[in-house]
Parts: sequence; C-alpha cells; structure tokens
Amino acid sequence: MLRILGKQTSLFVIVMMLAVNVAALSAQDAVCDVSASESVAFIADIDGNYEIYTINLDGSCIQNLTSNPFDDLAPSWSPNGQILAFISTRSNPQGDVYIRTGEIDIRVTNNGATNIAPIAWSPDSRYFAFVSTQNHAQGDIFIYDVLNNSLSNITNDANPDFSPNWSSHGSEIVFVSGNSSASLMPYVFNFTTGERSRLLDSEEATWFPAWSPSGNYIGYFTISSSDGIYLFDTATANIEQLLVESSASPPMSWSPRNLEVAFAAGSVEGYRIYVVDLLNHLIAELPTRNRYAISPAWAPSGRYIAFFSQGQHARSSLCLFDYSTHQSVVLADQILVFSSEVDPFLLQSSPISWRAHPQPEHLIANSTDSFAIC
Repeated sequence: MLRILGKQTSLFVIVMMLAVNVAALSAQDAVCDVSASESVAFIADIDGNYEIYTINLDGSCIQNLTSNPFDDLAPSWSPNGQILAFISTRSNPQGDVYIRTGEIDIRVTNNGATNIAPIAWSPDSRYFAFVSTQNHAQGDIFIYDVLNNSLSNITNDANPDFSPNWSSHGSEIVFVSGNSSASLMPYVFNFTTGERSRLLDSEEATWFPAWSPSGNYIGYFTISSSDGIYLFDTATANIEQLLVESSASPPMSWSPRNLEVAFAAGSVEGYRIYVVDLLNHLIAELPTRNRYAISPAWAPSGRYIAFFSQGQHARSSLCLFDYSTHQSVVLADQILVFSSEVDPFLLQSSPISWRAHPQPEHLIANSTDSFAIC
C-alpha cells in the first residue's frame, strides 16, 4: 500500500547513472512485439558507453535501440509514440540531437555546440524544444519543427536558458533564465505574440518547471534558503508549497489526470518517490524495499509510474508502480548504479521516457503477480 506521510524529511540531491547487467539483457525475445502495450525507454551502459533500451510492461522484449560505440542519452518519445528524440555523442562529443523514425536515425543539430536535455515535445508531436549553445555559450531554447526539418532560437540572449516544458494547449513554453545558474527564474514564451514574460516575482532560484496536463498549474523546484517544490496556479497566480524545507531531485512528473504529481526526495538515509494528491491534499510514498528510488515517470495511461530503485549492494532495478494494486514490481533487474561525468541535466531530467499506446486498457500481457517486489 501507499504510505501516507504526516511529516516531511530533510533531503538532498543525488546524481546517479545506470548500467544494465549483460546477463539480464541477453535474455531478450528473438521476436519483439513493441506495439502490444505502452513501453518504457531508458538509458543503460553494458559495454562502456550509454545506449537507449526499451522494454515492454510484461518485462519482455528488452531492445537496444541505438547500438553504437558512443553515448546515447535523454530519450524522449513524441506524444503520438511515433518518434524518439535523444542526444548522442556519435558525431559530436558535446552531444547532438537526433530523432528516430522507424529504424532510421536523423541528425537534427550539426554545429559542434553543446545540446542539453530535457527534450520537450509539443502536444501535437510536431515540435520539440531543447537547449543549445549554438548561438550563445550559456545556452538558448531552440525549437525543432519535425515537419519542415527546421530549427529556430526563441530566446537568443546571453543569459543561460534551460529546462523548457510545453503547455498542454501548445501555444506556450515555460523555461528558466537568469544571469547565472544561481539566479534562474521561470519565464513563459508565447508563440502567438512572440513575447516572453516572467512568471514569478520571487528572487529564488528555480529549476525544472513542469506544466500540468490541464495547464492549470506549473510545478517547479527551488534551490535557495526555502528549498522545496511549489505549484503556481496559472489562473490566480497563487503559489502553494508542496514540500517544505526540502531538497528534491527532478524530474517532476504529472499524472495524465492532472490530479497528482510525482517526484523524488530523501536524505542521506535514502531517497523515495512521493506522489501528491492535489484533490485530497495528501502526500504518499511509493512502496520500495530498496534504499534509493529516483526518476519517476508517469505512463500516458495514468496507471503506472516507472522509476529506478537501488538497494544496499549498489544494484538497481527498473521498477513499475501499479495504481490498481498499489504495488511496486521489478520490470528489469540487475542494474548497477555509479557516478558519472555525463552532464547532470541528462541524468536528472530524462533517463526514462514512456511510449504511448492507442489502447491503454490492454497494457500488460501477464499479471504483475509473477513479478518480484521492488
């Protein structure tokens, strides 16, 4: 069952990367049906470089999608499930943006610049946003038009601009900008007017804003004397603090129902995934037997949350929390956790991405009763 909390804990951010055990990935199906259900894309290292893998929700069909001697990171499925965007060092050690359609990888950036996650898709799957140092060393927000194969810079200033996130109606993007990484403030860019406006009057440094599916809220993290997780009401401009006196680890993941938001938080004793029920004003801890749980990612159907969980022996699992049973089960086991020199934005923002399925009621071929408890 979910554990309901009455008291918040003191927290800190841990940056971790993941590597899948060779034996676990070698036992994959000879023929894979990836269209049968929602599936999960994640990053893993089994031979000295990071690749992007996918796995079905019944634990079958683990596939290496990228399979090259360079690092492939930050997977991001388009909302329609047709295109996978990601960052790769195969042509640029600083990382270029690629898209995969079918079996073909298309290079989006080709400028020698650093290109940074998260990759944020528009609701109609035509555009996505990311950060690039192509024009300014501090980074600008770029928009890629999939239909016309074109790039545009929507910020184009000398300040660092990071963490783009698209509104559900598609006409606005929220991101953070400031004179330095310690003074980043949230801004909203309007595609209709071409103007951007500051979201908050506060001077607190802000990271990783995330628009709710309905557009009613923007959630964000702060990194100042009042560290925590907040919600900005887009209709009233009211601000609510979800987690008090805390440090928390992005990403923030919204449920498709718009009623819950998930994030990772903890202390030196361990990290957990928490879900805030906005309707009933409750905060709950997802069950896991391991010491650390990070990187929550809500499924498009709303039934599942995927996350990584690490035990005391430095081994991790790709786990799945099922809202119908309130259990967390192991989807892929034998995952190792270790520190990395890879850009922290790639680690924190997008190590897991869901691929949508048009019939979410047919999700799992086998019951999760046969899975190990995470």
